[in-house]
Amino acid sequence: MPASSAPLFQLVKRLTAITLPTPAQSRFVAIAVAAAGGGLGILLMLVLAESAHFAWGLVPFATSIVLVLGSPDAPQAQPRNIVGGHVLSALSGAAFCSLFGHGIPAAALGVAGAIALMQATRTFHPPAGINPVVMVIAGAGWGFVLMPVGIGAGILVAYAWIYHRLTQDQPWPKSWM
Repeated sequence: MPASSAPLFQLVKRLTAITLPTPAQSRFVAIAVAAAGGGLGILLMLVLAESAHFAWGLVPFATSIVLVLGSPDAPQAQPRNIVGGHVLSALSGAAFCSLFGHGIPAAALGVAGAIALMQATRTFHPPAGINPVVMVIAGAGWGFVLMPVGIGAGILVAYAWIYHRLTQDQPWPKSWM
């Protein structure tokens, strides 16, 4: 009996064979991992909002979670942009709410100011643009910049870092600054 047909040889051959996934299988797995991470991130955000007695709609991170889990390599999905964009946008909202009250002009000018600040500081993060509108709706003041915005953005970055470390071959973020 030739060595290549021996049962032990066949067993060793089967145990050491490496089967690489097809491109379609790899894409499916990547989509599933991103979707699971997004769902888990939203769950975490909602549980934290609930425990802090914030209405779900007043925690402005849902679209940030979608961006950082769905397109982690995008420049807008990097920590500098997430934290800087959210904080600057909330500062703009707070400033215009202080000047004009909690109405349509404050929301519109707050978003305009947020875009200008994010562009000027290279911290552009499109999901953060909603912060001034949320602040008008909530009747929020300067404290909103710290909680939920600043702390929430930090938690989001920590979550994304941990999730990507556990599920991806490529580390996230591409850069911290």
